[in-house]
Amino acid sequence: MSKTLTLTAPSDGGTAPQDPMAVLREWVSDPEIQAAFSRMAVSLKEIVLGDSAVLLPQAQERIVLSQWMEQYRGKHFATDLERLFRRELPVLFGLVRPGLIKQIAFENVWPQVEPWLKAIFVRALAAAWAHDKIGDAVTVDQPAWDGAYWVVPIGLPRFDSPLGHVTLDEEGNVVPQESATKADFLRTIKHAA
Repeated sequence: MSKTLTLTAPSDGGTAPQDPMAVLREWVSDPEIQAAFSRMAVSLKEIVLGDSAVLLPQAQERIVLSQWMEQYRGKHFATDLERLFRRELPVLFGLVRPGLIKQIAFENVWPQVEPWLKAIFVRALAAAWAHDKIGDAVTVDQPAWDGAYWVVPIGLPRFDSPLGHVTLDEEGNVVPQESATKADFLRTIKHAA
């Protein structure tokens, strides 16, 4: 690390101590510290991918995206993040009170993980809907947020391009009138063949 965290040394060469929060904000903005936060985000994604119990609610459960995200953030993210914080930034971990560690981590790591985690949830919901309404052979690509809806391309393995899409609202509810029906899907296949 290129910086040494000191909460008493004034930055202007005077004798008055610096504001500890100002020093901490400056230190946290250091590129090496930001790189550690990025490594933590990557590690959290690996943890999620390795734990299928964390990934998704069961298909029969009715849970909205915001509830699921809050459950994940509260139950899993905080615990894993504290362990990763200790590993990646042991000096900072030892100097800062636990509540502040959580705040720093949530402000710097959660924004890197949240969009990715939402996409996993939305993709799973779209897959469940497409498999139920269209068929088990349907493939599901990565979702995209268009500013109002999640749009999830769907297709079949033998086709290179999507044959339709599933549209979901901000909370992960499928919007049927904006999503491909089985008839739409079959019509697109017939025209593509």
